[in-house]
Amino acid sequence: MLINIQDIWHADVLRTHDEYVSDIIDKAIVAPGSYLDVLIKKHRNHFAIAEPKQLRLIIKSVKDMTSSACHATYQEFLEDCKKIFNYGKFSDKDKKGWNAFQLCASSMYQMCPYCQQAGALTVYRESDTQAFRPTLDHFYPKAQYPFLGLSLYNLIPSCHSCNSSLKTTADFYEEEHLHPFEDGELIRYEWDVEQYLRNREAIGPIGGSLDLNGVSIQSIPAGHIKSASIKNSISTFLIEERLTLNLMSLRRFQDILLYYSPERLAEANAKILSPSGWTLTEDQALQFSYKDYKNEWLGRLKADLYDAAWVRI
Repeated sequence: MLINIQDIWHADVLRTHDEYVSDIIDKAIVAPGSYLDVLIKKHRNHFAIAEPKQLRLIIKSVKDMTSSACHATYQEFLEDCKKIFNYGKFSDKDKKGWNAFQLCASSMYQMCPYCQQAGALTVYRESDTQAFRPTLDHFYPKAQYPFLGLSLYNLIPSCHSCNSSLKTTADFYEEEHLHPFEDGELIRYEWDVEQYLRNREAIGPIGGSLDLNGVSIQSIPAGHIKSASIKNSISTFLIEERLTLNLMSLRRFQDILLYYSPERLAEANAKILSPSGWTLTEDQALQFSYKDYKNEWLGRLKADLYDAAWVRI
């Protein structure tokens, strides 16, 4: 993932989702003494809005509890979990009341956290059958862990490419990846500005490749505790390869950064715009909001380029 979105849900969303899942559990008919009965009694208060660390503890608890179960019994347990923690019902746009569309419409962020190259937008009206929303990636897949099918911090609003084409059925519990609701923004970019200027002078404004942009993913420090998660995330979501899809737009942004300065902005406002009473802001001049980079297309990358440009100055 490129951006951390752990503050994505307001308190009222947490409360509503907790009530929704709690009501489902209250109404569930569970065989006394069954694996599911034991699981619910042990973790009842954690299924709805527990954070990722607690979700991993639930997974471990289930693995330990069912380690000696025969295949048929374990499959029956999984099927029972699917019926209770019914994501299919939750994701039905025709379902009245709290559902996946209302959840996604409550999001504070509008970009896929895995790539920031696609939107995670929602249009939903309860009285209208026409609607769309981002896919909700089950970070810990619901096929293996159906008891987390409705866990809020297991549902990542993401783009179809990242969720369905790249991640597919990968098990992020067994193969650790950066978690958008938990980990820091550890995939960062660097920009060799001097190299960029030399290459621009040599090749002109058109053409070139990524290395000529002087942009690269920062090296992972040796022994970093999240080294495997960082590498896996870069590999799974093709972070490096996808940079090549945006060379020209990145180049335009790089040029803007190098032309821009607060002094030039102030001069333009004073000499050109002052008679109109309108003031050009930094965000408008850069066509990018540094403060709101999480909602910007390639915002993490652009924020790092911004920092690199000002370090040079």
